Amino acid sequence: MGVRYAIQIIGGVVILFAISWKLCLVMLSIVPAIVIGAVVYGKFVRSLSKKVQDALAAVSFEFIYLTNSLPMLLKNPLVI
Repeated sequence: MGVRYAIQIIGGVVILFAISWKLCLVMLSIVPAIVIGAVVYGKFVRSLSKKVQDALAAVSFEFIYLTNSLPMLLKNPLVI
């Protein structure tokens, strides 16, 4: 699969170069900056998502713990 994608990319660049070499150079200068920006943004979103999932897991654990503990607490009368 990787070889097929590489051949498609190379073929696309060759065709674009044949159609308009100036446009091809503009594209080749802009695309790497966009890819780098996408990678940095992806890492930021992944770290943010991990923090949210950890917080949600903590809340869920507390809810499950309380749900399991509540019937036990209701069965025992309060002694004053």
